[in-house]
Amino acid sequence: MPTINDKDNQVAPAAGSTDVEAQRPEERAAGEAESSGEDVTEEKTAESLREVTKERKACCVDMLSSKENRRRCYALTCCLGFGLVLFGAFVGVFWPRNPSWELTKLEMGPDALQDLMKAALGKIPEEDNKIRNLDFTAYVDIYNPNMLGGMATPGSFTITFEGHTLGWGQCQELRVRPRSNMVAIINVSIALRPSLGRAIGKVAMANKFKLPIQAGGSAQVMGAGFLPMMAEVNCDITADVIQLVPPHRPEDVVKKHDCNYRYYFSAR
Repeated sequence: MPTINDKDNQVAPAAGSTDVEAQRPEERAAGEAESSGEDVTEEKTAESLREVTKERKACCVDMLSSKENRRRCYALTCCLGFGLVLFGAFVGVFWPRNPSWELTKLEMGPDALQDLMKAALGKIPEEDNKIRNLDFTAYVDIYNPNMLGGMATPGSFTITFEGHTLGWGQCQELRVRPRSNMVAIINVSIALRPSLGRAIGKVAMANKFKLPIQAGGSAQVMGAGFLPMMAEVNCDITADVIQLVPPHRPEDVVKKHDCNYRYYFSAR
C-alpha cells in the first residue's frame, strides 16, 4: 500500500498570499492613522464651531449691552434736558426783577434846608470853613414785581457828588411782600464841607438848579426756604434843588433817576 508523503500532500500557499498577510498590519496601521486623523479633524471642526458660537454669543451680548447703554444714555439725556428746562423756567419765574421806587415824602429841618440852599445858590464864602451836618428823612415807595418776598435787613448806601462823598444813608428793616408796594424809611446824613458846598453851588447855578448825584448801596434779603440774597443798587439821580424851597414840594426834588441792580446769593 503506497505511503502518502505528508510533505507532498501539504498544499502550497497561493502566490502573493504571504505578501498580503505581511501587508495587513501596515494597512491596519494606516487605516487606524487615517481614522485617528479624521477624528482629530472632526474634533478641530467641532472646536472651531464652538469658538464661532461663543463669538456669536459674545457679539449678541455686546449688541444687547450697547443697546442697553444707548437706552440709558437716552434716558439720562432726557432727564438732564428736562432738568435744564425746569431750572430755566424756575429762574425765569423766580429770579429777581428790578423794583421801581418813588420818593413820596422828605422831612428836613429849617436849618438843614437853609444851609443846603445856601450851598446851591453859591452863598458859601471862601473864608467859611464850617462843616455843616444836614440830617433828613426820606420816605420811598417801592414796588416789588417778584413772586417771592422776604425780609430785607437794614441796608446802607453812600451819596456822592462828582466822585466826592456827600453823605450816607441807612434804610430800616423792611418786610418785602410779593408783587406789592411798601414804604422804606431812609435816614440820610450829609456832611457839607465848604469846598464841596461851593462846587455844588457852581454846578447848580450853571444847570438851573439841577444837580447830578450818585447813590449806591446794598441790603440782604432773607427769603423763607431759600438762600439769603444780596441786592446791590447804584443810581444816577438828578436832583432839582429848587423844589426844596416853598411853595414847591420837597418830595419832587428827585427829577430823574436811573438805577442798575445786581443780585447774588450770599452766606448767612
